Amino acid sequence: EKQIMPHVGKYHRVDKNTVSIVNGSDFHSVFCDPFALSVFVDFCQRLQPDIINLAGDVSDFYLISSYSKDPSRLIKLQQEIDYVKKIILFKLRVACPEAEINFFIGNHEWRLFKYLASEAPGLASLD
Repeated sequence: EKQIMPHVGKYHRVDKNTVSIVNGSDFHSVFCDPFALSVFVDFCQRLQPDIINLAGDVSDFYLISSYSKDPSRLIKLQQEIDYVKKIILFKLRVACPEAEINFFIGNHEWRLFKYLASEAPGLASLD
């Protein structure tokens, strides 16, 4: 019976003159697959990349989408922001304390910018 061994040590940098970059995207905050997120964070922790690019749609902002809403998917906006901060960003920072983390805006983050432009007073209580 063949046992699948973890990739421990397999991705450690030998050449310190190179820059390692990890890209992740489309987590969609609370709608993220927890297993997929744990694999991403684990990979980052093992590699200890110099740069982690979060390339869009880390958040979802379904509540302020212009599309029809499925009532079972509605969540408070502050809860979603807190989830991204505490579950995604914090875990990455703990796993990779020295990494530069870049947050790129995707179309789902753009929803918040569009909403802020038209409904800013309604967002006064957000952290």
